[in-house]
Amino acid sequence: MGWEFSDRFLPHPWVREAISEGWGKELRSHLILTVKNRICHGKPYDNIDELMPPREWVAYAKQQAERYRKAAEWRNANVRTGDMSGWLAKLMESNRRSSEEEAA
Repeated sequence: MGWEFSDRFLPHPWVREAISEGWGKELRSHLILTVKNRICHGKPYDNIDELMPPREWVAYAKQQAERYRKAAEWRNANVRTGDMSGWLAKLMESNRRSSEEEAA
């Protein structure tokens, strides 16, 4: 699925992570906007590390991709089958554990 990035970006570790973890679209959009901005301002855009977003941005993108993956997993396991009993049992167990922890 590396087709969404130019070959010059593929060796970067964040690009490989983004492709495998599901936040490649977000990183690609950031890189496109950054390069366009640099072109418009006449700045060089040959250093890939300078084009990459801040670490906080990457951490947030990873978090959002993980949330989306979990939501899709839940949806595929419960909503499409119409059986939500497994999800409800997990929710009740989670709530029970939280209550016990708060009481302790």
